[in-house]
Amino acid sequence: MITLYITSIDDYAGKTALAIGLGKHLQRDGYVVGYMKPFTARVGQAGDQAMVQDTEFVYEELSLADPREDIMPLVLTPQRIEEAIQSPQADAFVRQLQAAYKRVSTGKDIVILEGEGYPLQGALFDLSSPQVAEQLDAQVLAVVKYVDNLSIDAAAGLRMIYGDRLIGAVINSVPRSHMRFVQQIAKPALEARDIPVFAVLPEERLLSSISVQELADRLGGQIVCCEEQTEALVEYLMVGAMTAGSAITYFRRRPNKAVITGGDRADVQLAALETSTRCLILTGGQQPGTVVMNRAKEVGVPIIVAEGDTMTTVQTIQQFFGKTSLHQTKKSAHFANILEERFEFARFYDALGLEA
Repeated sequence: MITLYITSIDDYAGKTALAIGLGKHLQRDGYVVGYMKPFTARVGQAGDQAMVQDTEFVYEELSLADPREDIMPLVLTPQRIEEAIQSPQADAFVRQLQAAYKRVSTGKDIVILEGEGYPLQGALFDLSSPQVAEQLDAQVLAVVKYVDNLSIDAAAGLRMIYGDRLIGAVINSVPRSHMRFVQQIAKPALEARDIPVFAVLPEERLLSSISVQELADRLGGQIVCCEEQTEALVEYLMVGAMTAGSAITYFRRRPNKAVITGGDRADVQLAALETSTRCLILTGGQQPGTVVMNRAKEVGVPIIVAEGDTMTTVQTIQQFFGKTSLHQTKKSAHFANILEERFEFARFYDALGLEA
């Protein structure tokens, strides 16, 4: 039985997408796949609902049957962390993790573990990525989200962190304009440092998109029409602060967007509705006028009414836009297609000691 630990050097790197994509490929090749998230400390940060949605999505996508409490055995809430610090119980968390792992791994050919965002997160309780990999005798695959050349510099230290357990890396979310550098310069540089790179994956707006419903939830906004369209995915944000005369030309630059504008700017709102717009976000708590509401219903574009002013609303969205979870089938299928095209599965199987 093989254990594969998918980890990263940063948050929102694509670990869940990779776990699902690899898991489905392994299942198609006839392997019985298990999945675990050894621990999470996100409660109180991203919220209970998002964490549960992530796990449920993996559960459904991989058709898992293990008890959910074993798949995510350690939920470290702020209160539980505080209690554990004040009353240390030696290896209590580790023993709980190992017991759940033993149950999940029974009857499996491979168990995929999904780590937290940073390698040393959980170190206080012996749950950091290197420690868990050692405790569960896992081989490690690291996901590196490309931000700039410093991302490659950080990736060069992976062998120092994981030693011989590291089987390789995936460089994810590379802008098209940087693909030549990453493929022809960065990848060979990492492999020269004994870090095999199984795939270089391009940046895709769809994968960093957010649903209209998620936007409304994060803003605490009210959806006032077209509730049946709230699963539509928003790939871009545009602020409608221009004159009405230039609005349509401006809005045509981006498809699948959310337009944020003042609730009193009916002219800008109508212009946005004539282009590829997923939703309107009206700021200042002002309800849309009848003309705007009727046009939005005609074209099927939801309207979100947010209480904050335009600048505050934009700042709030920027804090989470592009850092959303995978739990949409459309995103998962798109990522799986990219993985099938670009991932070196034969080399990966060889590193794990599996037959293709």
